[in-house]
Amino acid sequence: MASTAIFGSSRHRSVPTANVSPPSWFSQTGTMSWRARSSLGAVEQRGATIRPALGRGFAVEPFLFIKPLSDPWGGTRLLAGRHPTTMTQPAPEDDAPDEIVHLISGMCQASPAALRLYGHPLLLTFAEAINGPDFVPFNDAIFVKKPGLGGSVSWHQDGVTHWDHPEWDEGIHGFSFQVQLCVSTPANGLWAVPGSHKVGNIGIPAVVAANGGDDRLPDAVPLFCDAGGVMIANRQVLHGSFANTSPDPPISITFGCHRGGGRCPPSALPRRDFIAVRTLCWSRG
Repeated sequence: MASTAIFGSSRHRSVPTANVSPPSWFSQTGTMSWRARSSLGAVEQRGATIRPALGRGFAVEPFLFIKPLSDPWGGTRLLAGRHPTTMTQPAPEDDAPDEIVHLISGMCQASPAALRLYGHPLLLTFAEAINGPDFVPFNDAIFVKKPGLGGSVSWHQDGVTHWDHPEWDEGIHGFSFQVQLCVSTPANGLWAVPGSHKVGNIGIPAVVAANGGDDRLPDAVPLFCDAGGVMIANRQVLHGSFANTSPDPPISITFGCHRGGGRCPPSALPRRDFIAVRTLCWSRG
């Protein structure tokens, strides 16, 4: 049995669930990371093996590369500027590579196992319990934070579109699943501020400044669980993660669910092609 940590709701607790992370998902995710493009560009190389890198025919580049232990989004206008402050960026070892994989997109296209995880009946049951029967899955991202190399994700709230909506409530931006393929610890995993999803759009620079510029916010708590566990977080909760200087390798498969069209403004709905993914996976069980 694994546990599901429910975060950013009227409760913050762990409940027992069936393990949703069999070895095939772990191995296929590892293969996706290995098949990232190399410095050669359109190919990947491992020893004497050279072949086309994964995703060369995809509409969107599936791999995000960053400098080791860096903060790629903090203090930039990327991702709608939702990461306005910068996390501490430790100096990597002298023999560290120039770049590493930080994020993998397009998992439903690249991995049959990930596609089935996306539509796992148990996870969809949780989604229905939170959003009601009218809900739409959206997005996917696999965070890979290699030991001693993995970068940080600066403090942010995922929601960006509906802070000023006249029907705003604490659930309008949906929620996210994080499936942990490795043990998630305070050193390598996600941190969040309980209750922050209820207060609206937070002025993050002011929060960090009030903490003396220290990015270790005093009200934040770590979200951790065993391999195969699932964390559920409101997308409005203030959260982030630090550069992974630990020896532990977290791999987190992240995807979420919006409310359906009857209870969410049309501009908040994801692309309709993801509705077909949900229906396909549900029918296959």
